[in-house]
Amino acid sequence: MEDINKIWNTIKKKGINDAAGKLIGKEEGPQRNSWFDEKWQIILEHKKTAYTKMINRNTRQTEQEHRNKRKVACEIFRHKIQYCLNQSWSQ
Repeated sequence: MEDINKIWNTIKKKGINDAAGKLIGKEEGPQRNSWFDEKWQIILEHKKTAYTKMINRNTRQTEQEHRNKRKVACEIFRHKIQYCLNQSWSQ
């Protein structure tokens, strides 16, 4: 008996959501990180590569490379986020 109720609730919920989606439409939420673009994705990938290199072979050189890339990435991200926030606040 419980299985039938679960199936019925699933069907009913799906039907209501489908009908509401057709009538009203879906609203997309705002993009949370408008500052994060392809350039920042590349910087993040370089940082991740340095990290995996450090994990696989932990030497002073790989650790220093990872530390430098992490420092540069954090600094760039911080400035970009501050710039975007200042732009959004000034509007």
